[in-house]
Amino acid sequence: MQLHYLFTFFIVLSTVHGISQIPTWIEHLDTSTTFSSPRPVDLNGDNILDIVIGGGLDGSPESRGVVALDGASGSQLWNFPTQEEMFGSAQFLDITGDNVKDVFIGGRYAEFYAIDGATGSMLWEFFPHPPSEAVDSGWFNFYSPQFIPDQNSDGFMDLLVANGGNHSLPAWDTLRDPGMLLVIDALTGDVLARDTMPDGEETYCSAVVVDIEGTGVLDVLFGSGGENEGGHFYKVALTDLMMNDIGGAVVLASDSEKGFIAPPSVSDINHDGKLDIIIQGYNGTISAISGGSFNVLWEVQNNGTEASAAPVIGNFIGDISNDVFAVLAKGSAPTFFDYYQVMIDGGTGEVRWKDSISDLHFSSANALDLDLNGRDEVIVSLNYQTGAYYEHKLLSIDFQLNQVSPISIAQGGVNLGSTPLLCDLDSNGYIDIVYAFRADSVNPMGANGFKVNRLETAYPIPGVGIAWGGYMGTHFDGAYTSLAYDCGTLNLNLSVNNISCNGFNDGAASVMPTGGTPSYNYNWSTGSINDSIGPLTPGVYNVVVVDSLGCYENQSFTINDPYIITFSGAPPLICPGDSTSQVTVNSSGCPCMFSGCVFDWSNGDSTKTATGLWSGWHFITIIHTDGCITLDSVLIPEPSPVLDSAYIHNISCASSPIPDGAIELFLSNEGNTVISWDNMDSVSLIDSLDAGLYYVDLLDSIRGCTESDSFLITVPDTLLVTFTQTSSLCHKDSAASISLIVQGGIGPYEYVWNTGDSTSSIFGLPPGVYQAQVSDSLGCINESPIITITSPDQLLTTNIIAQDTLGACQGEITTFPIGGTHPYSYSWIPSLDSANQITGLCPGTYVAIITDNNGCQLNDTTIINSFVSVNQAVTPTVKLFPNPARDLITIILGTENRFTQIKCMNMLGQVEFLQNFTNRNQITLNTNPFSAGKYIIQLTGKNCSPILLPVLIE
Repeated sequence: MQLHYLFTFFIVLSTVHGISQIPTWIEHLDTSTTFSSPRPVDLNGDNILDIVIGGGLDGSPESRGVVALDGASGSQLWNFPTQEEMFGSAQFLDITGDNVKDVFIGGRYAEFYAIDGATGSMLWEFFPHPPSEAVDSGWFNFYSPQFIPDQNSDGFMDLLVANGGNHSLPAWDTLRDPGMLLVIDALTGDVLARDTMPDGEETYCSAVVVDIEGTGVLDVLFGSGGENEGGHFYKVALTDLMMNDIGGAVVLASDSEKGFIAPPSVSDINHDGKLDIIIQGYNGTISAISGGSFNVLWEVQNNGTEASAAPVIGNFIGDISNDVFAVLAKGSAPTFFDYYQVMIDGGTGEVRWKDSISDLHFSSANALDLDLNGRDEVIVSLNYQTGAYYEHKLLSIDFQLNQVSPISIAQGGVNLGSTPLLCDLDSNGYIDIVYAFRADSVNPMGANGFKVNRLETAYPIPGVGIAWGGYMGTHFDGAYTSLAYDCGTLNLNLSVNNISCNGFNDGAASVMPTGGTPSYNYNWSTGSINDSIGPLTPGVYNVVVVDSLGCYENQSFTINDPYIITFSGAPPLICPGDSTSQVTVNSSGCPCMFSGCVFDWSNGDSTKTATGLWSGWHFITIIHTDGCITLDSVLIPEPSPVLDSAYIHNISCASSPIPDGAIELFLSNEGNTVISWDNMDSVSLIDSLDAGLYYVDLLDSIRGCTESDSFLITVPDTLLVTFTQTSSLCHKDSAASISLIVQGGIGPYEYVWNTGDSTSSIFGLPPGVYQAQVSDSLGCINESPIITITSPDQLLTTNIIAQDTLGACQGEITTFPIGGTHPYSYSWIPSLDSANQITGLCPGTYVAIITDNNGCQLNDTTIINSFVSVNQAVTPTVKLFPNPARDLITIILGTENRFTQIKCMNMLGQVEFLQNFTNRNQITLNTNPFSAGKYIIQLTGKNCSPILLPVLIE
């Protein structure tokens, strides 16, 4: 069956299937909302099951925290006030001896009560303190409980329940208290046993108690983690919990990011007599775990989804394995943008149906056979948005007809987590459906109360019972329900028609049941639901027939070919390449040589025996006297070769002076094979070989078989190492890189740098010398060239400053950078000039931003002052060239200069040259005695400002 992503909604008015029914009664509880699921119990002795449901708002006391409704009329029998929201679903047990079952139900912040079923009064309260004190006392949410056998010999069953989950903490807070499993005395509320989650995580999962093997040994199934916390799903013996130690629990599933919130479901889906476990993680993954081995039978991942609804078990497809239905939300809490319904083949894990048929869907579903065809339908509680309003309705999904049909009328409101109840409230043989939803049709989270509805349907109770009748199943214990039983009175009258001719697929089978109570449902292992199946191929088949009362009969049968073909003879071949074998074919339709059958072998022989056969497949066509043509084949095995295999070790390194090639032969008959190498060796292992071609002749002295082989010893390419590099952009930065390029040898390669790095490329390098050693997978070694990383000289500048006179804004600054990488660009603050000189400057502070060709920058600050003097100094025009200089420097002083001394200083301020002079307009300076580098030439004189001239000598 292929996936179905689009369904047509059928609204059909009929007496049974596809009718939109109006509720028999509706009770509006206007003081609270609900996540609780309705549970049935007779509280008033009228032999009609009544309804108990929890409600309330998180963080608020509630006058109707638990409500009992009359099953006949919907009127309130009693209501029970609570201090917090009661989101759990109730369980029932008479502990007062009045023949009326009492109510056990839990909720938030340690709220857990035993309530007198007849009066609604409290029998005991687990935590008789304000909810605000619960967290500090180490108590959190109570989930739906399970009854277990009496543990303290007081004559009453006891309660197993999970407690945990501080939902008030923000999602980012990972310091959370671990959840717990508890056993509570149903009579007093006392704790009989408890232990925390084995992984120390929270729990939001209702635990399930199950006898997996049917031996009376009880295990507890439980999950840890939450919406934003990873967790595990566990199995632990109840006896371990009673000893207050569940640390040895078996992990069945785990997730590091999200936990397990939905309770598990159990059913024997692989027919080994043990209950298998269906787990739905909050990450959307659905897993089937074998109850025999506790290994994964199958797993379906639904990426990008989240899920907290329990998986539903039913027989939807029609084969002998039960199937799984699940509800998924696309997105991540609290933001979801689509909702999926998925049906999975329980036998294979294949997704057989997937759709999105609602605008909002969180609650778990139900399953039962509505049309009595032996296949379960699913009932879902869905929400639809109509404009600004939400509507709720019940729909059924028939996987046999690929049809979605309405069950209830649309009603304003939203169901966020309450699973409907399917049962026979009044014992009239027909299904009643009780369902609850929030009354606010505008705001799904609105606190405007909720409505409980009862539908009296025309659907008969199936003879096999209700497969999945409520939250956590029909009996609220997580188990699939089937009341089918082997009554021993049903006769199938099975008729089998075998194949008419070998190779045909025309077998058939049919049943004509007698005994039991009609009508009958048919469940063939092929998936058919009719009273006959065909055409069939040879094989083993099974059929289960169930009558209207749940009585069943199970029978297996075999479809056979008419003729049995066998082969005899086939003596083994001695040496490879021989053609000395022979085979005789036998058919049950050809009992003797004179039967009239025709034989046609693929080697051309035309008798029952084929001769001269070589290794491989040989084919036979037999024409029987009734015209049935049968094709078959027989394999003549290949005899063992003289040489089974060989190992060749090629030359390791091209640069190695010692040949290390080797050849080792692995012989089928090691001790009795004569070896003759072309180099005169006679052993199976020859080594120290140079590159080249080597020949060997082999003789198996026992069988007389010979073989000649040749082997090539090769040399790898020489290991070569080259490189590419990038240099530093600025003086002594760490921006350089080196990448090695390796050729030859046998990869992968390993690298060892003198820096300690071990990758082919290294980055962020300062100036320096680098080298790497490279080795290949055979241990051949070569070194990279020595690689030098350099950086430009430091970017420096010298400024010539002409101060302002008399505040006339006549100042000048000329900057002369050296180092870095030519050419330079300039910018000034606050001036907008882009040259190395700015003029017309008023007194103030000026910043020169010098950028070299690599983008390296130098910021230099200069202050212009204003000088006021009767005899104002004169700054003559001075020119220096060339710059940079190699042999001579010429300095033009001008005709009005007053300089009398020239001084040349290195960058450390040390004087390299000093000369006094008078009345000179030009000076020539020999630079050959100077080392290459940067220098400052200073000119001084009487009544003139000193001039500094930077120069680079190469």
